[in-house]
Amino acid sequence: LCSKGAVLGEPFDAPAEDIASVASFIETKLVTCYLRMRKPDLALNHAH
Repeated sequence: LCSKGAVLGEPFDAPAEDIASVASFIETKLVTCYLRMRKPDLALNHAH
């Protein structure tokens, strides 16, 4: 989705805030997945 611009509209012309928002969303999903897999050490690496 990101490479085709579906998430950000124009992928090479997106404001830094939009990119940070998408990155934060992905990090949140990673933390959730690692916690469900009972891997708190990996979750902590992606939490900020």
